[in-house]
Amino acid sequence: MKKIRVSIDSVQLKGFRHSDRFEVVEGLKLELARTLSNLTVTERVYAPGRIPLLRLGQIQMETGIAPRQVGMRLGGAVARRISR
Repeated sequence: MKKIRVSIDSVQLKGFRHSDRFEVVEGLKLELARTLSNLTVTERVYAPGRIPLLRLGQIQMETGIAPRQVGMRLGGAVARRISR
């Protein structure tokens, strides 16, 4: 089994309470763990010539979404970029 190291330098969350950041991060971790356990995605991460830095840019979320769900959507955005 190959190990994948994911480092996230920053996540800017505008409009969220300070206390919600833990739920956002937990959702992000859950989604990344689920996605990166997929063998196909893992193989793409290790493909020659892959760039180890991803910049997602701005991601729009609808009003009222739960903080954990926000994290899961962020994790999904990372996974989509990785699997291109």
